[in-house]
Amino acid sequence: MDRYQGWKWYDTILIAILLIAFLICIIILKDIVMSIACLLLIAIIITFFSKEINITLADRMIKKGKYEKALKYCKKVLRKDPNYVYAIIKKAEIFEAIEKPKEALQLYDSAISKNPNNNIPWEMKGDLLKKLGKEKEAEESFKKAEILKNKKMEKKWYYKLMKKL
Repeated sequence: MDRYQGWKWYDTILIAILLIAFLICIIILKDIVMSIACLLLIAIIITFFSKEINITLADRMIKKGKYEKALKYCKKVLRKDPNYVYAIIKKAEIFEAIEKPKEALQLYDSAISKNPNNNIPWEMKGDLLKKLGKEKEAEESFKKAEILKNKKMEKKWYYKLMKKL
């Protein structure tokens, strides 16, 4: 569930390299089998990362102020996987941006119920509650987020230590 890292620059480079390999196979080598293999690999990668791609596109639309378009990307992901926490969080961000805090809070709560060990919705809920002037509730959310972050760090350090042994 904590796989989401967004679409990174190197993902785009990977797709570009595969497209170049496809063109080399078709044009220079005239190798149809390798060309098809490259296309299949591109399709597999894009399919595997479709959630991340759509959430990244939604994020870009939010930054441009195109909230309806961003919402469409989130809905596309949630149709395929209604439990994908990062799409729910991004949808909540959109509702915050269009000044629908009640809906945003419901979405943060939904994300928390689907993955209570993810610190991100707790933090974002805290930010929203603080904006709404609900300081005490915000503080509780921030504390929970901090506890979850610390647990993640403890696990990382534990695994690093175990690797060294």
